[in-house]
Amino acid sequence: MNSIEKQLNAVALKGGKKVAEIITGWYDTAFHGLDSQKRLSVPKAVQPLLQGTFVVFAPKISVNEEIPHLVIMPIEIYQDYRDRIAEHYTGQALDIRFTMLSRWSETMTLDSTGRISIKQQLRDYAGLDGSAKVAIVGYGKRFELWREDLLDKQCQMALQAIEGDVGVPLDSPRQRL
Repeated sequence: MNSIEKQLNAVALKGGKKVAEIITGWYDTAFHGLDSQKRLSVPKAVQPLLQGTFVVFAPKISVNEEIPHLVIMPIEIYQDYRDRIAEHYTGQALDIRFTMLSRWSETMTLDSTGRISIKQQLRDYAGLDGSAKVAIVGYGKRFELWREDLLDKQCQMALQAIEGDVGVPLDSPRQRL
């Protein structure tokens, strides 16, 4: 059993559907490319969490999202995410966030062979062209899709921030996987 399969054992039922409670780690074979028709094959170990409808979106509504990547959430988790946004904003601020979220998102399902076809606007935002290697990373109640070099940059920025906090150099998390 690989690391993601172990994590998939910790699923909860919500409304009769499997919904991840906690998802962590890189998929063992880590980097996947898009096929010639710009589809991404979702690893078999991850597919059970994406049964039914899910949302792929660009987290552009937060000023803290400096490095482009995409987020995948089961529809139930996405609705909770939208509800949390609605709890913190009202009026025009809420309208702007929901407009941005709608513009930079796509609802989808896996095809019969476990692939997703991400729309051009989202691929362009995240830099996922045909030659890009894509990392599928578990992060809490969602997955993130990263272009390999941008994930490396994100890891380095995170390590620098942690080193600044603790004053001790740390190895790259990817080197330890």
